Amino acid sequence: MRTNEPLKLNGPLYSEISRREGYTDEYIDCIKRTVTNLSGLATTSERPGMLLGLIQSGKTRTFLGIIALCLDNGFDNCVILTKGTKPLARQTLARVRRAFRDAVDNDDARVFDIMSLPENLTSYERSLKFVVVCKKEDDNLRRLERALCDLYPELSTRRTLIIDDEADMASIGFRGRGGQTELAVIPSQIERLRYALTNAGYLQVTATPYSLYLQPTTDQNMADGIYRPLRPVFTELIPIHEHYVGGREYFELSQSPDHPSYYFQRSVTQNELDALRKEDGRRLRLDDVLVSPRIPELRHSICAFIVGGSIRRLQERASTGKKPKYSFIFHLDRAREAHKWQEKVVREVVDQLRRQSEINSDRFRELMRRAYDDLAVSVDLAGQWLPEADEVLREARLLLPACMVTRVNSDSDVQSLLDEEGQLELRNPLNVFIGGQILDRGLTVGGVIGFYYGRDPRRFQQDTVLQHCRMYGARPMADLGVTRFYTSDRLYGVLTRIHEFDQALREAFQAGGQDAGVVFVTQHGSDIVACSPNKLAISSIESMRAGGRSLPVGFDIARGIRPRQAAEAVDRRLGELGDDQGNNVFEVTIEVAMELVRQSVSGYEYDPGHEWDLGLIEAKLRYFRQGNILCSVRRGREIRRFREGGRPANAPDTSQREGSVARGEATDVPILFLIEQRGGEEFGYRNGPFWWPVIYWPQRMRTVVFSREVDGALEQGIDSDE
Repeated sequence: MRTNEPLKLNGPLYSEISRREGYTDEYIDCIKRTVTNLSGLATTSERPGMLLGLIQSGKTRTFLGIIALCLDNGFDNCVILTKGTKPLARQTLARVRRAFRDAVDNDDARVFDIMSLPENLTSYERSLKFVVVCKKEDDNLRRLERALCDLYPELSTRRTLIIDDEADMASIGFRGRGGQTELAVIPSQIERLRYALTNAGYLQVTATPYSLYLQPTTDQNMADGIYRPLRPVFTELIPIHEHYVGGREYFELSQSPDHPSYYFQRSVTQNELDALRKEDGRRLRLDDVLVSPRIPELRHSICAFIVGGSIRRLQERASTGKKPKYSFIFHLDRAREAHKWQEKVVREVVDQLRRQSEINSDRFRELMRRAYDDLAVSVDLAGQWLPEADEVLREARLLLPACMVTRVNSDSDVQSLLDEEGQLELRNPLNVFIGGQILDRGLTVGGVIGFYYGRDPRRFQQDTVLQHCRMYGARPMADLGVTRFYTSDRLYGVLTRIHEFDQALREAFQAGGQDAGVVFVTQHGSDIVACSPNKLAISSIESMRAGGRSLPVGFDIARGIRPRQAAEAVDRRLGELGDDQGNNVFEVTIEVAMELVRQSVSGYEYDPGHEWDLGLIEAKLRYFRQGNILCSVRRGREIRRFREGGRPANAPDTSQREGSVARGEATDVPILFLIEQRGGEEFGYRNGPFWWPVIYWPQRMRTVVFSREVDGALEQGIDSDE
């Protein structure tokens, strides 16, 4: 198709799928732009297109429309490469067959799983449009290569669209052998396929594109030849639909006391997570699960799930007459033995609650009432009707026998639980799923209102951790009032930073398109890696984006006279530097700013996992080479150490006050706010007063990603061959 020809939107495939899916104008525009780029730009094996979405944000739904429009506009075939697991391949195949059911019935197209592709296709069948689903797995890829190159060689020359779903998974990967680096088996097979199809368009689809965008810009010599990096020639962002609940709710709006997601996270101690990793009667006895001090949040989480599901079913029954089903995901460990123990504990909690409910015991009412009171505040903020407590308890007693607890830690487990659409089937009103890796990438779980997360590796692989977030997805806004996320403060902090980097990359595209670029400074970073080291040389990343902020959280003030002396020293120094005690803004050098910051935090004692990396802060400040930054002082604040729910306070500043000053003054350089706190036991601190530093990054800046793995600094565009 020539690029100046308008797209045909009334073809048989796209007309049907567009009607079936009910795409909004935003999605239609995204699909049209992607197909126009695939038709007009030279997407090649080295320079594919990229469709970038969010976790569980409708990527499959979107690329199905792209496939249909491509097949109606000059493309003959489509090959969909899926993650190499049976459940995800089955899920994808089910979605494709449903989407193209009418096209198959009308002999406009054929849909095949590569492993069931017939070897006796007639010339008539070969003339139809093909959609082939192929797992990124050794036997599947060999079968695909044989079919396209040997069995039906004419197919290899036809105009073919390759959709690489979950493109960062298996498509990119290296391994060491004999001191040399070589392409891993599956990527090597995909590499051969890329060259076997001589007239193909390439579209990669993912929510975690780090290993794709951050690859080397030049060919890499492998032990078995040269690997040519896949770096996208264009990127199209999938729109965020109005019912999507994701990182914005869990890590941004959750900072606002006026939003129901403010109450999402509940802090889990490391002792509790450790008690759930393996069976140990000295730590936790099954008989004690309703009273043990070892697992207060797990116990609360089950109660809140039952109460939350009861509230939502009562709400829906009153407004729509429907009976929705809900799910809760436990993801703490990779080890199957750990999953067995967690299943025992959760089953025992549910069973004991059921027995207590049958006699309507004081303990049952107390646990349920505590969960009800916890959810009541956020239900109100969500603007939803809250049934009376007694009515909710009656519903909870009815639902307890319908609370299913299922351990899922293998492909076969998932296969048996999938519905006809390839999603985890919610067979009961309340469904608890316990597992590890098998519950992550690509698997769709509906009705999630509870997520208990405890995966805690030594280093966090960014793309993998994001794919753990099965609580993201299309959710009724009414669900926000009863949604809870249980994890440690440390893990919540890590997930927050990962979300910030993910959002920064997306914002870079939105601000300047494909050539917007991100600056990578490879001097200093953190314990987060962008993706697996066998995919990417640059790792250990932390982001800094326009208008963002950095500050210490999760600390107490040391006892003794030292913190007071430090606070007094900061006060004197600020007077010398130009503070007029009237909230004025003045300039300081980076050296002086770091002196003030170090003195301010010198009396802090951080909770485990909350240490503020001053080396990283200095590296970020020194990125701005102008020499001076801005400073402003606030006094007499009274922020409590903990927010409701036990989470550490993280907002000594406000968007209306300090944020407004930053937006008006700090356009091109950072601004450091030093905020004096009274402290003391009245506000939850052991000592006081103290100073709390908050740094706002400039309003006008490119996204910056820091890494400590490579010495020196590298400025690299997202899509640059230089």
